[in-house]
Amino acid sequence: MAAINRPQSFATPITVSGQLTLRTILGRNGPFNVGRLVTPIGEFAIKDAELEQYPEGKYGGDFAIRFIYPRLIPPPAACVSRSVPTWTG
Repeated sequence: MAAINRPQSFATPITVSGQLTLRTILGRNGPFNVGRLVTPIGEFAIKDAELEQYPEGKYGGDFAIRFIYPRLIPPPAACVSRSVPTWTG
């Protein structure tokens, strides 16, 4: 019987330092935050409910990137699993 390769349900995050810029967008279901994470390994678009707890602005810190989703139109999207951002202004 051949072994079946299944995708793992977990991934080891990559921890990188960077700057997260948050902005609030008014959508049809109300306002929500989106972010752009700039790191030494690249630039990523971030959409996550966890961003709602932070006000609009720029944050620096270490970010754990769990998944990177390629897109046809850059920048790729990323799933940040842990972050400890600090306000940079």
